[in-house]
Formats: sequence, structure tokens, C-alpha cells
Amino acid sequence: MPLSRAERKYLKNKHKGGKNNAVGNQYENFFSTYKIAEIIYQYCTQLPCIKLSSQLHEAFVDDLLIEEPNHEIYHQIKCVKELTWNTGKNGHTILNDFIRQKEILEEKKGKFSLKLVYSKEKSTVKAIPADIKGVSTVHYFPYRDSINSLILTCAEFKDAISNIARNPSPTDDELSGIASSILGAWSSNVQKELSVQTI
Repeated sequence: MPLSRAERKYLKNKHKGGKNNAVGNQYENFFSTYKIAEIIYQYCTQLPCIKLSSQLHEAFVDDLLIEEPNHEIYHQIKCVKELTWNTGKNGHTILNDFIRQKEILEEKKGKFSLKLVYSKEKSTVKAIPADIKGVSTVHYFPYRDSINSLILTCAEFKDAISNIARNPSPTDDELSGIASSILGAWSSNVQKELSVQTI
């Protein structure tokens, strides 16, 4: 089913709102840095085949798209205190966005998955609604105010950066330099669309 005029208007406003939220943008950029490091490690011989895009214009799950060989992973990345599947305004909830994105992608008949990334460890979003089960997962990723803080307090982030370091026993300063370089390359890309091999 094609997008309606009302849906296009909603997606335009949703995209604009995402660009204006400073804390949310930083959280998205830090999570993207983490995913880029994971991709560099996992697909080191296939990097030209991987593409990342952010703030997708005609998607309901729109914060980050990772296109792997034969698989697309759409991420909604939320850094809010009281997050639920019913969070949203005027009937546009996170759940409704996931349902609509699922419908669109099922029509395309490609392999895909949807992921909700959340910043508060104790969250009700861990329970995935039946309407989107099977194609959806959730991922807890803590919010921190700096790369250094993430390295010091988030083991999965530190491990992802360590895996791509040349030094087998990198210092925290070295890890911070690597992560900051990835973050800089991603953040400086105005369109937030790139192939990982360019980083």
C-alpha cells in the first residue's frame, strides 16, 4: 500500500523533529559509531557491500538503516525516560510506526528486521507486541554524555572499538581516538548516508 498524503506529511514532520533534538542526535550518533565499529570488524572483507543511512525520508522506522548483503535493518533510536510502545502523538505511536514499516517492507518481499534501541535499562519495551514479533528486536544502549564515558562504562561499546584497534591491548585513550574518528566521519556526513569503507 503506497504512502498516503497524511502519512507523507507525518514523515516530513517526524524527520524534522529528529534533526532538532540535540540529546537524541548525540545518542543516535554514539549508537551509530558503535554499529560502524561492529560492521568494520564483522565485514572487514566485504565493506563495499555495507551501506548506512540515517533520518530516512520515507520510512516510519527512520533513525538508522544498515543495508547488509541481502538484509536491511531499520533502527528507531530513542533516548527518553518513559519509553513505551505507545509513546507518540496524535495516534502515531512507536508501535504503529513499526507496524506500518513492516507492511511496507513485506510488500517489497526483501529480508528485513526492525530494531528499537532504548536508553533506560528498566524499560517496558523489552516485551515486543504480537503485531511485530518475528521481525522486531530491542537493544538496550546506555546514554552517556561523551565517548570517553561510554568507553569507561559500557563494555559492549568498548569491546566493539577494541576489536578494530591495531594494538591488541589498546589504552582507553587509543580507543577514544578510534571512536572519535568514526564519530567525526559519520557526523560530518551531512546526508548521513555512506558506505562503511569510506570511514
